[in-house]
Amino acid sequence: MRDQRRAQHPQPGPPLPWQMRWFSVAAAVFVAVIATLTAILGSSAVSQHGKEMASDIAMIPMPAFAAICGRWRARRTTGRTQHAWYLVSLMAVSLTVAGLAAYFNRHLASAPASPLVADVFYLAAFFPAAVALLLFPQLQRPGSERVRTLLGALVVGGSVLFVGRAMSLQLLFPVVDESSLAHSTYVAYLIADVVLTSLALIMLVRLGPDTKLHHVLLASGFVAFGVADVLHAHDAALGQYEAGSLLDLGWIVGYALFTLAALAPQERGDAVPTPRTTQERYTGVSSLIVYVPMLAAVAVACARPSPVTDPLLVVSGLGILVLFGVRQALLSMDNSRLRNDLQCQVAELETRSSELRRLAMQNERIVQSVVDGVFGVDAQGRVTFVNARAAEMLGYSQAALLQITEDQIFSELTKDPAAVDRLVPTALLSGTVVPSVATEFVRRDGSVFPVELAVGPIIEAGVITGAVVVFRDVSARRAVEKMKNEFVSVVSHELRTPLTSIRGSLGLISAGLGGTLTTHGQRMVSIALESSERLTRLIEDMLDLERMESGALTMSFCSCELSALVDAAIGDVRALALEHDVVIDALEISGSVRADPDRVVQTLTNLLGNAIKFSPAGGRITISAVRTRDMMEIAVSDEGRGIPPDKIARIFERFEQVDSSDSRELGGTGLGLTISRDIVRMHGGRIWAVSELGHGSTFRFTLPISTAAPVGSRSDSALLVDSKETM
Repeated sequence: MRDQRRAQHPQPGPPLPWQMRWFSVAAAVFVAVIATLTAILGSSAVSQHGKEMASDIAMIPMPAFAAICGRWRARRTTGRTQHAWYLVSLMAVSLTVAGLAAYFNRHLASAPASPLVADVFYLAAFFPAAVALLLFPQLQRPGSERVRTLLGALVVGGSVLFVGRAMSLQLLFPVVDESSLAHSTYVAYLIADVVLTSLALIMLVRLGPDTKLHHVLLASGFVAFGVADVLHAHDAALGQYEAGSLLDLGWIVGYALFTLAALAPQERGDAVPTPRTTQERYTGVSSLIVYVPMLAAVAVACARPSPVTDPLLVVSGLGILVLFGVRQALLSMDNSRLRNDLQCQVAELETRSSELRRLAMQNERIVQSVVDGVFGVDAQGRVTFVNARAAEMLGYSQAALLQITEDQIFSELTKDPAAVDRLVPTALLSGTVVPSVATEFVRRDGSVFPVELAVGPIIEAGVITGAVVVFRDVSARRAVEKMKNEFVSVVSHELRTPLTSIRGSLGLISAGLGGTLTTHGQRMVSIALESSERLTRLIEDMLDLERMESGALTMSFCSCELSALVDAAIGDVRALALEHDVVIDALEISGSVRADPDRVVQTLTNLLGNAIKFSPAGGRITISAVRTRDMMEIAVSDEGRGIPPDKIARIFERFEQVDSSDSRELGGTGLGLTISRDIVRMHGGRIWAVSELGHGSTFRFTLPISTAAPVGSRSDSALLVDSKETM
């Protein structure tokens, strides 16, 4: 399952090299700067003024650099992530202004304000920072998820303040005499830093496995910033803070982490969707971040049951309860919505399951009802399904056939296993349908019946999981074909003798030996003579086809000079060409072919005869030949009317005509091209046609080339004419 999930959702690719280089250089520079500042701020040899100047030099430009890098990162992202980086950049701008204000207040102002103007900008940076942390992608993204995250962070912040105030922790609430405004300022710092730190931690947890380096660096920057702010607020409240101390490193490290987060290399490719179980686990961890401080605040309040007189404790306690209640209400609403969605999905799945069961039963009934035998095999060749018709034809029960393998079916139930034993493996390996194969199956009682067998693969989600074998009993069809062939053969032979007598008698009458005929009588006799000759040609063609199909037609192959065969064919159709006023050009033809000369001449004669019949008066027919590897390709081109595209694929079938009136007007039988196709196939070649309506047709066929010395092509060599002769 893990491999399939990885195949469907590719893992992100590694970062680009230039991104790694920039990040490495920036990290090295910041490490060097922080190490140098640590040495300066911690050294007793450097004056306090020098330490302040060193701290100011780092504190002002570093947030500005973070703002620039944040904007640069935002322009290279999209969606909510882009908005989040823009807000990080805005936060850094506010921190830069705050740093400038602090420098002015400390070094240039005559009477520093309390609280400082810088504090306003420092606290103002809290808002874009909080929104940015909420906008980064999370595992779950319902409408109220981000609101719950913010409420959870506020609950954590309030709980920490409540515990610190109730326990009188000097770090969080130092006891000093300060104005209410100053007191509120460092309390605001505490609230802001605790909330931001909580949001950063919740963001990391909710990102789960999709957490990237820039997320970790960004969250670490907020943590460093929060720790520095808390320590600064404590020291400032006690009057112990001095600019240029090691405490400044907390902010400097935070600025550096913000900048490195923007420069962190970004992985390429789509992220892998996080499974639901992982989402639930990380959601539970993020809830602990909220519940633990809340429970701590409750425990502290229960441990000190005395009347609460501190207004801050009362306000924070009520605020925590209200925020936690709102958060739980939103959580309940989301859970209710999720339950409703889950119930709808379950109902939909049940409906689909019922429909699938109905379709499966319907498909099984259909397969069981077909008249062909069907059995299915899995990828290992085990028989997984057999329909009732297959069991009936083979004489076995369905249960018995399910116990054997595909190899046993072909070895035990097939008369010629070698002819079909590779059909199923071929379909399983190639994923393509294996065409019909004729073979014979053996029934359980030992009788044999002919079948046509075909195999097709079963493909699920691009994976071949099995194959389907379909076979059909063709005994009845074979019997009909045998009867038809016998009938054609008998009828053809029986018709030849009377037709010969009829044609001879009509020829004598037409020649005037039976007396003088009127003009009308002469015309009627001529029509009868032409019809008898056409019928004779039809019978001869049918006999040729019958001999070819039955295998009774023998071929006498020898090495023949192709030019001699072309000359012989031209001689056979010379009279027809003169009658139709058509010119035949034989181009330079050379080379020998291995063929039966009489059958090749018959093929050329059929093609030339068709070309002559469909050529206009004064038209030209061209015969050419070119060598293609080990075959000779012969072409017969005419200037006739052409063949429609929808009929060019059927003209080699029996009795197919471009126009049904052609057989009557031109005297064709509709079998010439069929005979030519079978002759060419028996030579191991192929024949095809290329045509364009109104611009003629070209018939091409191939014959194997011979390297032996050629012999004479035909006994009637007197019919040969010069191949260069123009008719």
